[in-house]
Formats: sequence, C-alpha cells, structure tokens
Amino acid sequence: MRTEFEKPNARIFIKKPEYKDVVVKFDFQFRGAGDIRFLTGTPGKYNVVVHIHRNRFFIQTAADQSVPFFPAIHGMCKANFKENQWYTMTVEIVGDEVIAHVDRDLFVIGQHPIIDRDRNYFAFQVDKTGVALDNVQLLQAQRQKQWEYQRSGYVARQERRTPVRIEAKERYEMLKMNVHDKLYRTDEKYRSLVHALDSQKLKQHELYPEVFSTIKQVLKPIDAYRRELQENDQGYKDIQQQINKAKQALKDYVLSKNPQLTELKTSAYEAEFEKTRLKVAADAEYQRLERHLGELERQLEEEYPKLYITNSQILAEQKKARLELKTDPQFMALIKVTGDLARSELDYRHATNPELKELWKKLFQ
Repeated sequence: MRTEFEKPNARIFIKKPEYKDVVVKFDFQFRGAGDIRFLTGTPGKYNVVVHIHRNRFFIQTAADQSVPFFPAIHGMCKANFKENQWYTMTVEIVGDEVIAHVDRDLFVIGQHPIIDRDRNYFAFQVDKTGVALDNVQLLQAQRQKQWEYQRSGYVARQERRTPVRIEAKERYEMLKMNVHDKLYRTDEKYRSLVHALDSQKLKQHELYPEVFSTIKQVLKPIDAYRRELQENDQGYKDIQQQINKAKQALKDYVLSKNPQLTELKTSAYEAEFEKTRLKVAADAEYQRLERHLGELERQLEEEYPKLYITNSQILAEQKKARLELKTDPQFMALIKVTGDLARSELDYRHATNPELKELWKKLFQ
C-alpha cells in the first residue's frame, strides 16, 4: 500500500480487529514523507504509538482521562532510514510492556499500565504523501520465559545510549511530558498539586466562561445550533442539499474521466481517485463545478455567520474580555491563586528533574 495523493496526515486502518498481546510486523519505505506512525488501541483512545522519523524512532503512550493517564515517551533510538529503501519494523506487546525493533541494535522499549488493555484499533498515519507499506502481519504473542532476564539488558542498553540530538524545545516538551506522567502515577503530593490546580481552573471557568472556556466549550453550543438548523430550518436544509449535489457533481466528473475507479477495492480507491482529480483539476468544466460549489458555500456562510466563527476569533474575544476584567478585584485575585498553584506544580517538577529545570531556564528566562 502507498500514499501518493496530496492529503496531509493520511491514515490507513483495519476495521474492528480484536487483539491484546500481539506481534506486529510491517515493511516500510520513505518516499517523500517524514513521519510514519503505527497506532494501536481503541478508536479515539490510542494506547501505543510508534513514531518513525527519518533520523529516529520512539514509542509514545497516550492519554486516558478516565484514569487518568498522561502521555509519555518511551525511549528514543537514533536511526538513518534512507529514501526508497525497505526496512522491517517489529512491534511486540505483552501485558504492560512494548518493544519496537528494526534489528538487534535499533530498538526502543517501554512499560506503562495503559498498554495492558484489549485493543480493537490498528492504523498507520503519515504526515504527508510518500510512504510505502508492505507485508503487514498481526500475530498472537505470549511472554517468553527468558524475557525476565532479557528485559534488564534491553533497558540498560537503552539508558546507556547517547541521547538523540533534537531541538531544546522538543526535548523540553518530551521531558516535561514524562516527568508529569511519572509523578502523577507515583507521587501523592504531586497529584494533590495537580488536582488543586485543576479545581482552580474549573472555578475560573465557572465564574468567567467568557475568558476561560476552551475552544471546544465555545463550539459546543454552535454545534447544537447547527443540529437545530438541520432539523428545523428549511432554508438551511435547501442550501445544504444544493451543496451536497454540487459535491456529487464534482465527484461524478472525476469518475467520468476514469470509470475504472468504480471497480477498485476500497483500500486503493481513495488514492487513485485523488490522482485522477489532480489530473482533471485544470479542466474548464471541473473548475466551473468547483466555482459553483464555492458560491453555495459562501452563501451558506453569509446567511448563517454564527456557524463560521474561527478559533482566532474566539481567542480574540477572550483576550478582549480579559483586558476588560483587569479592574475587577475578584478576577485579579482569582488568577493570582491560579498562577501560584501553577508555579508550585512547575517548581515540584523541576525539583525532581534538574535537566527539565535547566531547559526551562534556557527557553523561558
């Protein structure tokens, strides 16, 4: 399978697999892309991600707010994956442990409670066009008797490695992520600090939602408004129907130029459709259909502008509201308490990890 169409962050996934302890093997080849991600977990709740870059690869475990668990990076191995050359990655997951390896020396190993779960999601993602994948295997796994002895050797070798050279900002963010995750899972005092800060932020939002709402919180009533229009506003439904017809007309035009597309399997259809679309995009008829679609979409935006508020507009409104509250003593006292708690959390992390503190000074002081 290949990604040869112009769409960022393309994804290939297997529908509804069910597995837990597993060995996954796949061949990969860079053909222009810079990042390949292999993901396992449940839809919307990844638990293991293997990031493969040209010059390194590493394992990341994900967040799960129901526990909660926080993201963490496990190991980072220097590599030199060349363009148009095949490599084989093997990912072994048993219990709460994972190891990903290309050969005896190129490996990363990690352990985290979020790994020890049933999985029904299996996907590859790439940052841009230009990756080939082949010989993907999903095999049942079980812990080997000699693993208890072998684990310590892998961990020791990983810890002795010369760190991969990355930008200070990236190193800071990765280290901060790991320190936060480990402290939250193992240190009761740190957990108390995190909970106190979270409670304070919740209080901020309750008292001043115009300043402290997240983008998602602001958009929630807009989504409800859109659903209401879809159910009750005939004018909105008419324009949407016209937009859908215009999109279908564009699709039909592309298919008319390559009728064989309809005979392809689903796994190959999208890439081939996009290649054909790019070839016909300069056709006068295609451009006429595209202009018509654009006119309808602009009409919808003009008649229902509340649906089209942007993130930058939301942030600008919040900044304006914050400035207007600078003379409010209650508001100023509230944000001082929040700032003090945030500083206490930051200082606690820095006290446990001198490298994190030095990176913070370098970047922010």
